[in-house]
Amino acid sequence: MILAGTASATQNKLKEFLAQGDTHKRRVEFVITAFEQYLDMACAAIKKYDPNHLTLGIRFGGTISDELLHTGRKFDVCSVNVYEYEPVAQVERVYRHTGRPVLIGEFHIGVPANGLGAGLYRLKTRKSVEQLIGFM
Repeated sequence: MILAGTASATQNKLKEFLAQGDTHKRRVEFVITAFEQYLDMACAAIKKYDPNHLTLGIRFGGTISDELLHTGRKFDVCSVNVYEYEPVAQVERVYRHTGRPVLIGEFHIGVPANGLGAGLYRLKTRKSVEQLIGFM
């Protein structure tokens, strides 16, 4: 998209970068590097004008590549959305790549019988939800 788009400083940098080898891996490397530079700039501005608060990240969602997830180390806390029955593995993976505390920004299981939306995962009754998450 960058190469096919309007001429820009980013497009020029990408062309220079790819002149030394144009592979999928190098394209991913360029995008991740550019994204990290953007995050550095945004986080520096936040810290400059609001130094007494944590940066909570951008709330990654879905299946995140290791390379992209690694950028979460730029934040004080790495925020994620979790749509799995068992979020522990996902939280551990985020922590392993970022070394940051993990905040689950969105998590839900729908119970249509109770009038709730079906959600990405659904259970038949509220009792099923309570059993799933360990309530007594």
